[in-house]
Amino acid sequence: MKDLTFLKTVSLFFILLPFQSFSQNAETHFFGSFVINNQTFNYEYKLTSNQISSLKIEKITSVADPDTVKIKNNLIVVNKKIDENYAQWLIPNDSLKKIKTGLDQIIKSIPAGIRSIQLSNSEIDMVCKKLKSSIDLLKPDTLNKQKIVEIESLIANLNQVKNTGVEIISPDNEARFAAFTPETIKSILDGKLRNKFSIQLNEAQLNDLSQQIFYEISTRKKFVDDQPSTAFLRLRSDKINTYFENVKIKKSPGITIKQFLDSLKKIAPALENNFYMRGFFDQRQLMRDGQQSRRKNKKDSPEQNIALAMKCKEIDLEFDAGTIKNIEATFEMMVNKQLQTVKFRNNMPISITNKFTPEKLWNHKIYAANPGMLPQNYLIKQSLPDGVELDSAGNTHYDLFFRLGDLITYDIILANYREDYSPKDIVVKLSGQQSVIELKKQERSKILTVKTYTDFNGLNSEQPNGLVQLEASMSVNLRTERSQSILGLKSKRNYEGFFTKADLTGHLSKIEENNKYLPLSEKDTVSPSMNNGQKQFTLNALDLYKYKNTGIDFNLNLYKVNFARIMSNLQFSGAFGIWRTGVADSLFVKNNSYIKGTTRNQRMITSTAATLSAAYEFMPEERYSFKVCVSNTWLNVRNPEIILNQNLKNQIRTLSFEGYLNLNTDNTSKLFFRWKLNTQAGDSRINFNQVQLGYLVDVFKTSK
Repeated sequence: MKDLTFLKTVSLFFILLPFQSFSQNAETHFFGSFVINNQTFNYEYKLTSNQISSLKIEKITSVADPDTVKIKNNLIVVNKKIDENYAQWLIPNDSLKKIKTGLDQIIKSIPAGIRSIQLSNSEIDMVCKKLKSSIDLLKPDTLNKQKIVEIESLIANLNQVKNTGVEIISPDNEARFAAFTPETIKSILDGKLRNKFSIQLNEAQLNDLSQQIFYEISTRKKFVDDQPSTAFLRLRSDKINTYFENVKIKKSPGITIKQFLDSLKKIAPALENNFYMRGFFDQRQLMRDGQQSRRKNKKDSPEQNIALAMKCKEIDLEFDAGTIKNIEATFEMMVNKQLQTVKFRNNMPISITNKFTPEKLWNHKIYAANPGMLPQNYLIKQSLPDGVELDSAGNTHYDLFFRLGDLITYDIILANYREDYSPKDIVVKLSGQQSVIELKKQERSKILTVKTYTDFNGLNSEQPNGLVQLEASMSVNLRTERSQSILGLKSKRNYEGFFTKADLTGHLSKIEENNKYLPLSEKDTVSPSMNNGQKQFTLNALDLYKYKNTGIDFNLNLYKVNFARIMSNLQFSGAFGIWRTGVADSLFVKNNSYIKGTTRNQRMITSTAATLSAAYEFMPEERYSFKVCVSNTWLNVRNPEIILNQNLKNQIRTLSFEGYLNLNTDNTSKLFFRWKLNTQAGDSRINFNQVQLGYLVDVFKTSK
């Protein structure tokens, strides 16, 4: 009964501990969505600590279209032509610097996948002005007529971009208010929909929509959940740019040294008479005419990523152990009046545990599983900017990808003492009709996992393995980043991680009275004369493990590699534990001799254990799994009356086979099977085995 009381106390401590780490957020913050005329809108609601509310509305289906992509590509061509011809066009260095800075700012203002763009007309005017001044320098020489035509073409191109009429939306479109009422929501909706999106609703429609949003927000503000919210997953837009990767294009001829020098002479002939410039010309003239300039520019690369706008029909995401383990996105587009479907998926899990997750999503490329279904050359040629041609000698098949940050956002919810912003293991779906999902942490009742085992060998009264054993454990995700490699060697289909998680596990066995204590006899003793007249016993490490009553272990996963093709993984772990073993004897020392008494002395022996293990696990599906594990444990006894047998090693070697069967869909009921062969290092004849059947117990589940 004392052990059962101890178990309840420890279990209560573990389950109450997480409650101390949660507190009310200083700011209420969540997202929702609604549909009008087959168009999906997201809304974002905030309530600050001083009770000021704000409401922000965005339309996810109004995104940058192929025309916007074409604009950006044309600007890149302008930038490239200036790089190639600035010397021939007599553009001074100070003007060149301003032109380059202006163009870079304009191009950067049109990122792929953004719902609205804001072009800087003042920057465009400045670039055009600088180019016109170059025309003035070229006009005196009639041989420059073709160059002037080329510059005028670029100016016309820039003016066309300036007058494109791209939708401009202020980045700060939040409506702030103090009185949270249906009338306030109605007024905000009416203004935003009419002024920003040109949508006019009648009075009945406006009332229904405002009431829907008001009561949805009110309910979520008042709802207290056992599962704290950790993030909102949002569909950023349902139409984004995908990219053909490393498309080979025809490389421009570039500028020769001779052309550069000729242009330089035309700009400032007097430079040749300058002492320093004379040395410059002398050195360059020694170079072979026609040699290409070594000036490198990333935009001159013969390989480019070519944008292709596509619509996302839906995206499925599987969250597992602090990562987005699997992504499957379905995209659609019309090609030659036929609807084409392309599937995209990730090759390895994506970490989402820390607060930097939202920014990191932009770094992840999600590749198409079947890009060959599309007429690639046709689509690439349609998407190429003016003046750029596809290299006919290039590939006929290119990888197609999109950036995850273009499609979704992961908005974390701040809470005191929270460092892990990943949700519980779950599968979700985003689409145009369901564009926002609230992600939650694991239920507090499931933070502590309790398993109960029955040892079949323990049914035999002569076997001391323990009839009933309990294990309570908590798991924490640590470093959830993965890399597509095996021990640093690149691998397309496999991925690895270091220090992925840690577990804290408590053990309780020997609940029944039978063979609860390790019996110590005179044959195990050490002469009292060798121990200052005190009792001392020599034991094997395996005996202390065999009669272990309680223990606590800290387990750290050191390395894990997943083999996706064969649905398995290999992992190496280390552990440190403190064990308590019950021992009993009826001996006492008198005159440096052992005498057997009538009173049985029962007590606990403390040991520390360090373990290294390797496991190979098969995980074909969610309903069952099994693994093979080998481990080596080093034992150190902390009580002076017990010493380990000097003729044997202080090590225990274990071979185990483990498996589980999931009995329902919510993972609250599992059946476990475990077989262990435990061997004393130094003498394999000293061993014992355990055959155990276990069950996952939800001891803290609350009734509904």
